[in-house]
Amino acid sequence: MRTWTRAIDVTLCGGPCGHRIHTGDPMLEIRLDILSKSRRLLRCVRCAGEPVPVDLPPLFSKTIQPTPTALVHIATGANALPLDWKSAGAGREPGQEG
Repeated sequence: MRTWTRAIDVTLCGGPCGHRIHTGDPMLEIRLDILSKSRRLLRCVRCAGEPVPVDLPPLFSKTIQPTPTALVHIATGANALPLDWKSAGAGREPGQEG
């Protein structure tokens, strides 16, 4: 199976030129399935022997913006440990005397 894709990382062409394929450059990926094993051959634009498709999408089509999350104290309620370690060891809640 022959598919055009873009390089995710810097790699070398498996053809006779040994050209370095940089991140985001188009490359031809040839998959060979022989005796239940899969082998992947990579070819640069020069060694591919066919033109790069015009509709080849860019490597990163959109940027992902992280969503802000609120900092919430998870352990709340009756089973929550007190924030004071001395009171936690004594079995008392913070603010209790005696």
